[in-house]
Amino acid sequence: MKDASKFRKLYWESDDLFNRIIEKSGLSGAEFLTLYCLEYGAKTQAEICKQLFMPKQTINSAVKSLSARGFVTLVSSEENAKIKILKITADGKEFSKNHVLVMDDVEDEMWQKFSDDEQNTLLELTKKYNVLLKAEVEKFLSARN
Repeated sequence: MKDASKFRKLYWESDDLFNRIIEKSGLSGAEFLTLYCLEYGAKTQAEICKQLFMPKQTINSAVKSLSARGFVTLVSSEENAKIKILKITADGKEFSKNHVLVMDDVEDEMWQKFSDDEQNTLLELTKKYNVLLKAEVEKFLSARN
């Protein structure tokens, strides 16, 4: 195989499958993933941006929307009033349980269908793919400057 087109197609297909879960929730992708990150311990917009590799403006818009829906609140940090801590409300927790965290259930169910060796191989190859892709993207971007 001379190019990555087959892999690219598979990646887009799996991305589409996850997007179908997101669409069913009625949230945008950024809103969905923001709630997901909050469920797993993120506390600030900056942390979410870092985890999701998304711009501040995108996450800020998602937080505003989630706040308007009553799913999250922002409170000032005790250490620094300029830093806002995100908290999921009771309504947000209920929504997340029924619409966001189900993604883990779906993926965990699928993951168990791989043998231990297959799981390890997929993890190792995906890590290698990301390292190599990052290097190529950085090389491409630096050539454009």
